[in-house]
Amino acid sequence: MSQSVVDRMKNLLSTGVDADVYFLVGGGDAKELLQAHKLILKLASEVFEAMFRFDAKNEKPKFASPNSPVEMPDVEAAAFKIMLSFIYADDLSELNGDNAMAVLYAAKKYNIPGLVDPCLQIHISELRNVFVAYAYACLFDLKNFANCCLAYIDQNVDSLLKSEEFLQIDQKTFCKCSTTLRIVSQKNDVADLRREFNDYFFDNKKTSLGSYYFISFPELVDPNNGFYDKSEDKMTLAIDVTVKEAKRSTNT
Repeated sequence: MSQSVVDRMKNLLSTGVDADVYFLVGGGDAKELLQAHKLILKLASEVFEAMFRFDAKNEKPKFASPNSPVEMPDVEAAAFKIMLSFIYADDLSELNGDNAMAVLYAAKKYNIPGLVDPCLQIHISELRNVFVAYAYACLFDLKNFANCCLAYIDQNVDSLLKSEEFLQIDQKTFCKCSTTLRIVSQKNDVADLRREFNDYFFDNKKTSLGSYYFISFPELVDPNNGFYDKSEDKMTLAIDVTVKEAKRSTNT
């Protein structure tokens, strides 16, 4: 057997010897049963420590059998595995742009601070979905990361508007991006970009996204959204959206 502590911890995780907690991770057809050791998780996370401290008060310990796992439908199985690898052996070899935001979500949910920075250090261009990344940046109040996402979207707005990633964003993220990032940009041909905006936004998204058919003005002036200056009662928009036509504007 290897004398390396890291190798021994990796082996413990992979074999599950003496595992005393089970997790059913993922949703739908992507569910996966994973095993771990409570003591190691408790040492790494206050969230796990609280979870298992409560469990210890029960006469019969919960989560100690594959038949009674901790259910985690909101965490991707691959992301949870990466988090476990980090907890056991500081191993981030599987972390990449495709899974970084899912790992970030797990790290934040289970309070693993040392795992957050590696997720944020992956270049924005390598992330699976920059709009999802921006949504997580807002959710977790990661202002610098949010600004990086916005800058990247602004620089690549033409291609991103045509991407599958754009169709996957939620309503609040869409309102923020569509106003902050100036989807109708003065750097491009106004007529062409206005036409593309109308075709893409109103036609392609309305069939499956319902309320995306119009941008809600109350949503725009919500002071918590970040693009409305409540102190001066002012915000800058790149476009007015009406039923008939999208028009460029300046300050409102």
